[in-house]
Amino acid sequence: MMPDSFRSPENIDSEENIGEYLRSLRKQDIQSVILNSKGSSEYDAKAGILLLEMPAARIFKLRTESGEVQRLHCYAVQVNPYEMVKAHYHEKGAEIYGVPADTSVIGARMYFGTFNADGRIDWEGQDIKPGESFTVSERQPHSLFNKAPEPLLFVVACDPTHVAKGTGAIKEDRVFTESVPEQGR
Repeated sequence: MMPDSFRSPENIDSEENIGEYLRSLRKQDIQSVILNSKGSSEYDAKAGILLLEMPAARIFKLRTESGEVQRLHCYAVQVNPYEMVKAHYHEKGAEIYGVPADTSVIGARMYFGTFNADGRIDWEGQDIKPGESFTVSERQPHSLFNKAPEPLLFVVACDPTHVAKGTGAIKEDRVFTESVPEQGR
């Protein structure tokens, strides 16, 4: 049975509303989805995360600046202690992250990149705080490092191509980039 906190409001149509909903989810509910997956979650070695699509009701509609409607699926994500999500970007679509307010995320850091004139990436780090949400824009390089001794749990709403393995009917939309420099982690 799906926990009540996973029941989404109808017609969510802005990044702010989706982020507000995602960060309102409870850590224990995300843990129960991962624990009750009975092996259907999988470790994505390419990205460095444990990932599980939430129940089918986790599809949101987001109207983009161009007026196009983007369908976002919702995924429970676990980043293991001292693991870094490999730096990458997506050709199409934003990702909206939500961190449960009742979680401890001491030491977790999100990295946002911008391409400079030389085609290299300039990275900026931001500590992740409980109860916050943030958006990674289309074609924006990003990475995440969990410096904590416990797993980091959060939820992300994104296009299914962002997590596809490049097999089957869905083509993967993840372009891996240069890594975040070691200094400043």
